[in-house]
Amino acid sequence: MIRITPPAPAFDEAKRLDELAARRKHVADAIGAKAMLVLFSAEPRVYTNDVDFPFRQENNLYYLTNLNQKGSMLVLSPGNTSTPEILFLPRRSPARELWNGRMYSSQEAAELSGIKEIWESSEFDGFMKAVRSHEAFRPRLENVLVSSKQAGTSGFDSLFSAAAENHTSLYLLNFIANGESREYRQEQRFAAAWPKEAGFNIQNAEPIFAAMRLR
Repeated sequence: MIRITPPAPAFDEAKRLDELAARRKHVADAIGAKAMLVLFSAEPRVYTNDVDFPFRQENNLYYLTNLNQKGSMLVLSPGNTSTPEILFLPRRSPARELWNGRMYSSQEAAELSGIKEIWESSEFDGFMKAVRSHEAFRPRLENVLVSSKQAGTSGFDSLFSAAAENHTSLYLLNFIANGESREYRQEQRFAAAWPKEAGFNIQNAEPIFAAMRLR
């Protein structure tokens, strides 16, 4: 008896985006208004010399964005009334695409993820420096790739007020692994460099994602 494999289920585009938005909202609700989550894309793994293994995105970042892009970062700040979701994305470059493969345009990234605030990835360090210092930040206009509002950190007042009293959390993935983690070295370095005086208590986000997958 020959069994014919049924076709893969077809997903309506609106439902797919609703599902991604629901996942991000679930994470946002789990960390709360006085917290921030930072997810990094996977680091390229070197196969030999200047040849990398095929890129595979970090599972949880892909789970929230459906983006398979090197060098991208996602920041969720549920208490931010202006920009609760910011995607940092490398700008497309023909030279980089020649060596590393096709990159997303900002419009493609917005359509795939449903995220409405996308900044060029070069703004990430300055943005995080401002967060650590509890200062307002405004990206350079040319580096705001997609935005539905006036881009900036004007909505962080409540987060900074909570941080001043040490009542704020910064969520990262698996930063507490013993020894150096090959998969989460970025998170470990980021956590190690985060100053205590910034007022954020660093928390492990992994249990949140593990619980979501058990639903």
